[in-house]
Amino acid sequence: MKRILLSIAILTAMSISAQQTEEKIKPTVVAECHTFTETAKLSDLIPLVEEADPDRIYEVPNKLRRYKHVRPANLPGGKDPVLQKQKASHWTKAPLQNWDGTNFSAYPPDPSGAAGPNHYVQMVNSQFTIYDKSGTVLYGPSNLGTLLGGGNDGDPIVMYDKDADRWFLSQFKQSNNSLQIAISQTPDPTGAYYSYEFSLNVFPDYPKYSVWSNAYFVSANKSAPQLYAMDRDKMLAGDPTATIQGFTVPSLSTNGFFSILPAHSTGTVASTSTPGYVFYFQDDGWAGVSSDHIKIWEVDLDWNNSSNSSISTPQQLAVSAFDSEFTTSWDDIEQPGTTDKLDGVPEAFMYMAHYREFSGYSSVVLNHTVDVDGTNHAGIRWYELRKVGSNPWTVYQEGTFAPDAESRWLGSICMDYQGNIGLAYSVSGPTVYPSIRYTGRYAADPLGTMTLAEEDIVVGSSAQTGPNRWGDYAQMTLDPVDDATFWYTGEYVATGGNRRTRIASFKIASDADDDLGVVAIVDPTDGTLSTTEAVTVTIYNYGVNDQSGFPVSYSLDGGTPVTETYSGTITSGSSAQHTFTTTVNLGTPGNYEIKAYTGLSADQYNPNDTTVKTVQHLFADNVGATAITSPSGTGSFTSTETVTITIENFGTSTQTSIPVAYQINGGTVVAETYNGSITAGGSDTYSFTTTADLSNLGSYTIVAYTDLSGDSDLTNDTTEYTITNEICQPTADCSSGDGLTKFKLNTINNNSGCSAGGYGDYTSQMTSLEQGATYNLQVQSGYDNQVVTVWIDFNDNFTFESSEMVITDQPFGSTLTTINFPISGTANLGQHLMRARTNWTWFGTASITDPCVDVSYGETEDYKVEINTFSGISDINSNGVELSIVEIEKNQFKVSLNGTVENTMIEVHNSIGQLISNENFTGTSDIINLSDYARGYYLIKVYGTDFSKVQKVFVK
Repeated sequence: MKRILLSIAILTAMSISAQQTEEKIKPTVVAECHTFTETAKLSDLIPLVEEADPDRIYEVPNKLRRYKHVRPANLPGGKDPVLQKQKASHWTKAPLQNWDGTNFSAYPPDPSGAAGPNHYVQMVNSQFTIYDKSGTVLYGPSNLGTLLGGGNDGDPIVMYDKDADRWFLSQFKQSNNSLQIAISQTPDPTGAYYSYEFSLNVFPDYPKYSVWSNAYFVSANKSAPQLYAMDRDKMLAGDPTATIQGFTVPSLSTNGFFSILPAHSTGTVASTSTPGYVFYFQDDGWAGVSSDHIKIWEVDLDWNNSSNSSISTPQQLAVSAFDSEFTTSWDDIEQPGTTDKLDGVPEAFMYMAHYREFSGYSSVVLNHTVDVDGTNHAGIRWYELRKVGSNPWTVYQEGTFAPDAESRWLGSICMDYQGNIGLAYSVSGPTVYPSIRYTGRYAADPLGTMTLAEEDIVVGSSAQTGPNRWGDYAQMTLDPVDDATFWYTGEYVATGGNRRTRIASFKIASDADDDLGVVAIVDPTDGTLSTTEAVTVTIYNYGVNDQSGFPVSYSLDGGTPVTETYSGTITSGSSAQHTFTTTVNLGTPGNYEIKAYTGLSADQYNPNDTTVKTVQHLFADNVGATAITSPSGTGSFTSTETVTITIENFGTSTQTSIPVAYQINGGTVVAETYNGSITAGGSDTYSFTTTADLSNLGSYTIVAYTDLSGDSDLTNDTTEYTITNEICQPTADCSSGDGLTKFKLNTINNNSGCSAGGYGDYTSQMTSLEQGATYNLQVQSGYDNQVVTVWIDFNDNFTFESSEMVITDQPFGSTLTTINFPISGTANLGQHLMRARTNWTWFGTASITDPCVDVSYGETEDYKVEINTFSGISDINSNGVELSIVEIEKNQFKVSLNGTVENTMIEVHNSIGQLISNENFTGTSDIINLSDYARGYYLIKVYGTDFSKVQKVFVK
């Protein structure tokens, strides 16, 4: 199916673009359920489990896929701007319940689970199990088809509908593109169910459901429609005439993954006057997206007259810059002891979007996976959005959680009745096998931070090898009994590579009558500090009882505590501030650790009493170069590269006219002046007017620094970055037939197929081409809608320049296509590298004019050509002289010419084109000893008057 759905989506997006002036979009699908049945009681049925074939891995389909960044200059372009810097300030309570869930035989497991008053129901691909809340199995494991039409296709979701006291279980069905849903007839999940099947126009991949006051919403990773609403009231009543309404979501830009996320009522169900809300993030690396933001749509439903139903054009909510792009192959997350990596699932908000109504405002919490530093280091970007009355949504707080070198992803986030937030997720990395952890924050904690120390749910003990699919989702819900206990199910890897699911619960809210703690040290803050700084703390009452007249203390760097009495009253679930009358001496520049805590004698839970904060007394004058943002990476660079740096003001005084400089490989210092203004704690970028010559192949170490007169701290002035100018080897995905399956030019006739990583080195194949002649280039792909561009490196600088394009963006596809291939009458004679690149055109929206940039679908192939004069003599530029290179002993090569060439030289280059050695070539033969060189390919170039030939050799 490759891109059939995407094709429809692109055409749909064109249609949507024309509708942007409309305020409301009507449903495009209205239909009754396709099939309705009533099941027997589960307790009367024998659980059936399909035997897994040990020789065959079943992978649940994901019909759409990722695309590489189409805007490589997207933000943030470095470290995530809201990456949490503060350490955890609270101890975390251990899990309350913690047991292994249902095993699975498919990739990925898609674990879903929900807690009810007395049960926990878990679904995976392709089974479900009903437990009591202590982990005792009450029914199952049993095939999904036991309840859902007999099949076991996958992507299951289970929800507990608290307001109705019913259970909702679902999966998709591939054979007729349908959603299968079972609604329990009673609060008992082991009882009988109403079973519904809704048949759709396109396969509903990755369905994500929610409970709302007047509907069950579901989104799907598919072309339009992408959002559906089902008549909740009729489904709860067992009415076979229950209908579904489908909406095409306007102004939706994606990276190939269409999974928007509907809001799910947590706690008390949303009021009936509240429209449904739908959320999706937009990355400025995607086509048509200029800045990172969240889109929010409103859905109004009329089940009596569907023409009154509508979805709004979206509210666009700006957020801090993020990078949601990893790889196009889904090989994202590192594991110990293997090169196999796991899917980071960064394309969409993770399940669920928990929505809660408080007095005076509504709140929703969201999370998705981001690359926190541009190295495929995964962290979790999370948000709390708030809405007051009829006002638009706003970002109340946001943060990115990635406290160390390990990756955290596949999160699920939820908020309890007090406003405390729980976040559980997968973790893996260089030293940690795939495991499950959780963190969280109290409602009164500093915004944008997860303040609870990480706690393990289960520690993995081996890696997953082979398939890279992980998740594709996990799920956290709240216990309906106390509206405070978080229940989570996710995936980990046990001993021997055995994949397992886990079910666990934990609680942040206190059960104690008496429980106090300091949640924040408000003052002092970093800056120019005095010898008499006031200390102000925030105290939170976690307990049931109001508190007053209790001791509160602080200490500096482990010294003698200062203790005072808080004389006011803090009611249950509230916070208050206390400023100590005894000040602290922070008059000397440096770092100070302040610890603050409560001393309530009746406190029933002491781990949350204390908060620690590091405060810096900053220098007045202290700036530094903190990053070199361009040039960057590895690839082809020119003789006029602009050097751009980031300057940060670490001090407390505004700085202007800052001297800055850079130096390359210890050479000449380029000194200039930044003439802008940077306030305390701020930063800015500066691009030097003097460019850098990086045109020669090789590595360049750029050292950049500030030289502010009177700078009080020279240790943070300098930054360093190394780039490599090499013959680029871009990557692409050609596994579905994209790229070149045939490339024929003169005597080159290569039926190449898909090259590993989308790059093929065919420089062992060469053909002779004549100045001024035109040839027939024949190309063919295994997939339609391709374009091809070909360069010849006429000036032999190992860079494919725009002036060296022979053909540009020529269309071709799955039938053999012939393209005119003209050689200029003034083309440089001799042997040259030739590069052919293809790209899938996205229906005319893509080209391939960059010789180095990675693309999503296509291929790069390198060859060699030899340009001769128009006379037709096969090798006139060398007067008939031929080059022969033969290995005579290990890593020793005899270089021979069958004739004499004037002024002959011989050069050895490494695989990226760097010149390793050169010497005069006398006579007609010479011995080249490469025994001291590292294993790999090398280029031997012999050239002289009217002669130039290059041949590749391999050093063992």
